[in-house]
Amino acid sequence: VYSKNPNLKVPEIVPFFINNYCPIGLRGLLGAGLFAMSISTAESILNSNSVIFTNDVVPLFYKMFSKKTYTPSVFTARLATIAVGIIGISIALKTTDMFNLLMGFGNFYHPIATVPSIVLILGFNVKKASIMSGVFCGGAATIINYAFTGNIGSFFLGLIANLAGLILMELILRIINKNDSIPTV
Repeated sequence: VYSKNPNLKVPEIVPFFINNYCPIGLRGLLGAGLFAMSISTAESILNSNSVIFTNDVVPLFYKMFSKKTYTPSVFTARLATIAVGIIGISIALKTTDMFNLLMGFGNFYHPIATVPSIVLILGFNVKKASIMSGVFCGGAATIINYAFTGNIGSFFLGLIANLAGLILMELILRIINKNDSIPTV
């Protein structure tokens, strides 16, 4: 590709290759395949987020603030899907560079998921409230870091906040001696 046009920028390589090297039928098939991959990815992300929200997040807060038992509903999953979809669309419309968008999502994901994953893999018996506290602290620290610095590239602050939130909530729960009423993972 570079031998034909050495002045190509990175975002122009794939369109140049498709326009100059693919026959017309293959161009349509390639476009349909790319579109199907992106729709499939978006659908799986929306579905998994709605299930996590409906089955993990809502029951935890419901149990903290209500004596009734929570039964997951399709309506709650639909609301979560709509909320995640709106957030995703607004982020996609605000971002112009795909690489920065992917790096931003990666640097937002790691502070949230790494600490609970390591804690559970190592076999520590922690409460769901502690994990949710750590996830909230990690996400909040990453968002605050981005708001003040404009750079989401550093996720270490989020990792430290996640670990601190998890440990502090676990200590608080053990001190107030409510471990029996709060579910473990």
